[in-house]
Amino acid sequence: MLGETPSLPSGAEREALARRAAAIIQDRAGPLLHAHGLPGLSACVTSVGGPLHAMAFGVRELGRPEPVETGTIFQIGSVSKSISSIAAARMPLLGLLGLDEPVVGYLRSWKFPERMTRAHDVRLVTLRGLLSHTAGFNVHGYPYVDAGQPLPTAAQILEGCQGPDTILDWKGPPCETMHY
Repeated sequence: MLGETPSLPSGAEREALARRAAAIIQDRAGPLLHAHGLPGLSACVTSVGGPLHAMAFGVRELGRPEPVETGTIFQIGSVSKSISSIAAARMPLLGLLGLDEPVVGYLRSWKFPERMTRAHDVRLVTLRGLLSHTAGFNVHGYPYVDAGQPLPTAAQILEGCQGPDTILDWKGPPCETMHY
């Protein structure tokens, strides 16, 4: 029924599903790497309690011998959007934030800069707008951080620490158009 939380499989059922998923990944990883010319990948089957099976395949870089390990860090790009969206979509279900509530009141480590608050009403920025790219702003992408370098904080990224193209600024009024 809509709105009800589905029951989760038992621990034994979850483990059996995880073993099956891990076996499928194990069987398909090598052929996929070869078919797409990729050097390597890591995969993890997770469940409610956390990781169940972690696997690594191939090498970190074509032409180099260093193998991919389960702890190898990859640049995942826009994959993080779907993961973040799933987490954000749970917020209304948990009573933490409504889809149409202003997010400005929930910001802690970062606030909208004055240049943005002067241009448009930041109270119109909602979780729905952020998830649908209609909040009025966007940054097309971010440069990669070299391995071994410290990762910038979210606040540093939003203020443009990775270059002028990464400064968060308005593309138009909130709720009027989509900007991706």
